[in-house]
Amino acid sequence: QHENELDELPDSTTVFWRVKASNEYGQTTWADDDTTGWSFRVMLPTPPAEFPMWEPADGDTVRGDSVTLQWSGTGDADAGDSVRYEIQWTADPTFSLFLSDTTADTTYTITDFSVIPSGMGTFGEDFLEAADDTVLVYWRVRAFDRFGLGTWANDDSTGWSFLFIETGNEPPTPVPPGIPVEYTLWGVYPNPFNPELNLDLNVVVGLPHRAHIRIRVYNVLGRLVAELADNDFPQGYRAFNFRGQGLASGLYFIHVEVPNRINTVKKVVLLR
Repeated sequence: QHENELDELPDSTTVFWRVKASNEYGQTTWADDDTTGWSFRVMLPTPPAEFPMWEPADGDTVRGDSVTLQWSGTGDADAGDSVRYEIQWTADPTFSLFLSDTTADTTYTITDFSVIPSGMGTFGEDFLEAADDTVLVYWRVRAFDRFGLGTWANDDSTGWSFLFIETGNEPPTPVPPGIPVEYTLWGVYPNPFNPELNLDLNVVVGLPHRAHIRIRVYNVLGRLVAELADNDFPQGYRAFNFRGQGLASGLYFIHVEVPNRINTVKKVVLLR
């Protein structure tokens, strides 16, 4: 038995072949004593057909404890082939880091946003906690078959985004009067914020004694885009305002630091 491999055969092509043996003494007749040979049809595997995403629609706001992603089903032209879907979600618009899962259904429910990739490396963390927070989530879906061939929903690998606001994530009550009993980041609100609707972001820090406060704002690439405070302040509740002038809508990180007392990062979403 002998084999000969043929490479790069064109799709949807009929190939005719025949074989005979030869050496220094001459040649045999054609195999099967048939000069017409045999034939076979080349049919390369095809990826699943294009399909649309449904909801949450791009730019939607979802409030609750979970979110269900939906898209249209698709098929595959290859006989006997089946289609599955890979869902990817992240807080990183570049999808350099993401969570993923697969399903044969056309819906997928995310119930846990406690940890989600952010692509934010400024504070040495690729995953930032999102519990009790507002998260701008990017998601996309890819259909794939048994050959591993894939097709992105909407024929677009950039995906869609939605704003997820967990139940109970409400703005705090007005800043209390008096002197706090401990150092605290009392509130970062409203979240999301929208200066065009007079919804400026407020960062409130409580100081039982005079202390230095440093507040910096970073984008999802870890670049410093604003500094709200870097000075000593007297005791009491100190409020700092952020309007996000010149910044695009999206996810930002508020780094609040009181040396040896407070060192924390909060995610906020700017909407315009």
